[in-house]
Amino acid sequence: MRPAPAWLTVALCLALVAIVSAQSDAGAIAAARAKFDQAKYVEAEQAFRELLRTSPQSQPAMVGLGETLIALHRPGDAVAYLQRAINSDPSDAAAMRGLAHALVDLNDFSRAEGLLTRITETTPGDSEAWFLFGQLLYQSGYYGGANEHLEHALRLAPRARWAMRAEIYRAVCLQKLSAPDAEAALRRVSAKAAAQHDPDLELTIAELLYETGRNDEALARVDAALASDPSLVIGHFWRARILLRLGRLGDAAAAAEQSVRLLPQLPLGHNLLVRIYQMQGRAHDADEQAQWLRDFQQRLDSR
Repeated sequence: MRPAPAWLTVALCLALVAIVSAQSDAGAIAAARAKFDQAKYVEAEQAFRELLRTSPQSQPAMVGLGETLIALHRPGDAVAYLQRAINSDPSDAAAMRGLAHALVDLNDFSRAEGLLTRITETTPGDSEAWFLFGQLLYQSGYYGGANEHLEHALRLAPRARWAMRAEIYRAVCLQKLSAPDAEAALRRVSAKAAAQHDPDLELTIAELLYETGRNDEALARVDAALASDPSLVIGHFWRARILLRLGRLGDAAAAAEQSVRLLPQLPLGHNLLVRIYQMQGRAHDADEQAQWLRDFQQRLDSR
């Protein structure tokens, strides 16, 4: 029997290496995704970064890292990876939805609106895209449109992981629109969220209470969430907002500073500090925070 040509042997070896590498990547992606699903976001970030170190063009790793950074409240960092994933595969729905999520969190209305319009028109059954669109409109004060989008998202997926948050946002919208069933909706979602003992939901309820002028109740909710998890960055941010409204400038500054200390990349915290420092007459400190925001926007634009 004649030996196989050298070129064929090399080709077979390369094919075998590719198969083994793909299987290894698949296992690593599954392990990283499991960390994400278990809300072990710091470990998930490390796992996805290691994947990208060994496989820089891995589409699932780029998307996974972007989603993880969003979960870690670092949407500005997530944008670059999700945009890379879209550039690599413009049809990747998860990457587009992830980028939209990051832009919503950054309150980048025009870019987020354009992307979410595209997703909901091309994939009308994408319930999470409808939810994100509703959240964007809610954050921007378009309560009528937000209510319609959130209601549609809930019709599509009433048991989605974001469904409770959608119900809370809807309750705020109804309150803002002076709907007759607003108070009943507020009580209903508040009871359901409290039953879940979820600090993130507690913070969303606090937002609802804040938006409806119930500042002392909102502060109690935030304090309860922070008692269970003092590392909740957004909890300190909301505590600062509520204390500012209550006229407690010193306490508000301390809470906002803690949010930035825990997560220096949080633009919301820096923006709030500009306002607080200006009210305290701390012009130099306010200017430093404003410069940070300008630098952050430049970094974001460059991506």
